[in-house]
Amino acid sequence: MKIIFIGLGSLFVLVLVIGFLCLSGGLFYLWPTWTSNQKIEITQEMIGNLKDFRKVDKFIPDEAQHYPGLKNEPKRLLAQSLVDSSLDYLAINLEKHPNKFFVMGVIKTMLFKFGRFDSEEQDRVCLYSEKIMDILKIKDSGELINVWRYGFPFGWFEKRS
Repeated sequence: MKIIFIGLGSLFVLVLVIGFLCLSGGLFYLWPTWTSNQKIEITQEMIGNLKDFRKVDKFIPDEAQHYPGLKNEPKRLLAQSLVDSSLDYLAINLEKHPNKFFVMGVIKTMLFKFGRFDSEEQDRVCLYSEKIMDILKIKDSGELINVWRYGFPFGWFEKRS
């Protein structure tokens, strides 16, 4: 009987800890980027596409996505520089580290820097992260983006067809 109470108590504590990590955003810091690693066949076209994406103005109004843009220009330039510096880092180092683990580590670092931005900019940086993944033909973020943005790996519960 005592072992049952210890087991139930341990389970309760585990649920509390996981709940706290999800609600506080702490799960993001613990979330691994090394799961489901994939090798990326780097092409010059990919590097060129990263460099082209770097040249694009970011955090500007986008009516198609109902995004008003970041109105504070110094803050917009800061946000753009955070994404652009990640793109530069990838373009320079990707051939040395042609794998998803490396790319997701760069994206995780970039996302971390957007923690104090408004939700609209956080949503936008998620789109930019997905654009980077599309350029590099990375299938998914291993739930990293969901865990950062929403605190939980909601993709685990999607119906797979």
